[in-house]
Amino acid sequence: MLEPADSNSAGANKGSILVVDDDQAVRSLLIRILRATGEFDVLEATDGVEAQKRLLAGHVDVAIVDLLMPRMDGLSLMTWGNKVGLDVTWMILSGRATFSDAVKAVQIGVYDFITKPLSSPESLLARVRNAVRQRRLVAERMQLTADLETRNTQLREQVAQLEQACRLLSRQQETINEDLHRAELIQRALLPFAPPPLPNFAVDAVYRPSSDVGGDLYDVVCLDDRYVVLYVADAAGHGVSAAMLAVLLKQRIGMVDSETQRPIAPAVALGRANTHIRHECSAPGLFITAAYCLLDLDAKEITVASAGHPPVIVLRADGSREMLYHTGPALGITSDAMFAQKTLHLEPGDRVLLYTDGLYDAAESGAEPPSEAIADILAGLTGDGWEQLHQMLNLVAIRRGDLPQEDDLTAVLLTAGLNTSSIDNGEPAQAAPHTALPSDAAVMIGTGPEDTMISVAGRGTWMHCAALHEAWGEIKQHGGGVTFDLSLCDRLDSTFLGTLQELCERADREKVPLRIQGPLPEVRRLFHELGMQRVIDHFSSTMQPLPSRMRPLATCMNDHLNRERMLLAHQALAGLSESNRQEFGQLIDHLRAEIDRIEQPKTEDSK
Repeated sequence: MLEPADSNSAGANKGSILVVDDDQAVRSLLIRILRATGEFDVLEATDGVEAQKRLLAGHVDVAIVDLLMPRMDGLSLMTWGNKVGLDVTWMILSGRATFSDAVKAVQIGVYDFITKPLSSPESLLARVRNAVRQRRLVAERMQLTADLETRNTQLREQVAQLEQACRLLSRQQETINEDLHRAELIQRALLPFAPPPLPNFAVDAVYRPSSDVGGDLYDVVCLDDRYVVLYVADAAGHGVSAAMLAVLLKQRIGMVDSETQRPIAPAVALGRANTHIRHECSAPGLFITAAYCLLDLDAKEITVASAGHPPVIVLRADGSREMLYHTGPALGITSDAMFAQKTLHLEPGDRVLLYTDGLYDAAESGAEPPSEAIADILAGLTGDGWEQLHQMLNLVAIRRGDLPQEDDLTAVLLTAGLNTSSIDNGEPAQAAPHTALPSDAAVMIGTGPEDTMISVAGRGTWMHCAALHEAWGEIKQHGGGVTFDLSLCDRLDSTFLGTLQELCERADREKVPLRIQGPLPEVRRLFHELGMQRVIDHFSSTMQPLPSRMRPLATCMNDHLNRERMLLAHQALAGLSESNRQEFGQLIDHLRAEIDRIEQPKTEDSK
């Protein structure tokens, strides 16, 4: 009895079987047995030549081949099939096969042997089913392997894309960090570097942003021999948007009437500033609070107006106090804002404190309002204004503990009857160290056959500029020239640009050949925009190969030396054009003031 097809194979694709035998009776028997199950599509051929046509005409899964046939025997057929690359499972059908034939068949790749006469139909079906199942298993394995390789390829591509995205994000983060560091230097350039001399008054100030850039701003400006403006402002939020709003106030707040050349009253100054802010950047959430004071040195009077700012604290020498609350809304909220002002006479020993709400950290533990608590703290402090403000900073730091500073902090203290003033804007945040740069942003140096080669990959920043000047001795010792390869550089910061200008000038002065090869269009545009014609004159139309062995150029960790190099680099750029001088002027002034401030204690110690 023939075995029926199982449930698994019934729904599957039928296997294609080719029976090749010159014996009609045997061939018919095999075909009848295979077709009876319904599992197979069965073809037949009388010899090897006819079988070749069948095999070439369509797909065959299993070929059952007699060894001894006219025109072409079974071994010859299988040899031919393997040679032309047929995907067929071979089964031998023979009753007189010799041992040597069996060996040859195994070498060719025969799957199974079927002997004549057949022992039973079930044995034939079992062997053919196994052959078909084996083919399907092999096909499934090959498909799974191919799918796995495809997925592995896709995964490798995705990993490569993620790695590239991570590198891009790292470079963007490094760019943002450097831009924020630059922004902080520029913002600090808007602050007063040193207090003006005020007869019979002392003004002391401290400034501590919570991040690289902040929304706090203050200034102390002598309008003439009689009048002084003091103000403190706090833009809503933190970071770049707050800093830009503070810069806008700095640019738009008017102190002197253009027609009368007289000081503008504080209430009027705030009203005009509010009009400018509403006109230029009116948007929800954009506002700035400010306390604005006009000090009359001759009359010893101070006139105060406040735009939504924390109360100005006035502590009298006799221990009494006054809280001058805001006289109008914050700037930028409403276009029809009105402001009032109040004038107070100051006696020796009286103190006036202007501050931002970052000082509240020292006062929020009590039940009374923070401004009253700050007044209590100030009343209990001794020493000059510098000591009092720094005692307050210490209280804030103690209260904050290990938590980060969440808000900008600014305080300006005016004391009547004293003459010694101080400005403390703190230290600017340090730029990220070289180790934080991504691996594809580096400066490499090596010695070629003729030149010392310096390759800039990614971004050239101020961090390598001091080392470039130090490497000049190595370049001269080598005796050849120097080639800067910028073919992998997509951006240069202003310090690096100024350093290239310096090195080109130095090379021309010392007769050292200097070439700049492969600058990308973005970098070329920077040279042209800044008028760096001397650098452009050193462009090379040919490319020299980089040495096979190059080493990273070390970065300079000396902050003072880095500031000096930044100053000199920007001075080199500022000297090229009036527009450069205006663009970098404030930064140069700030860097010069920072260097002088650091060097002054050293000079005093040497005395």
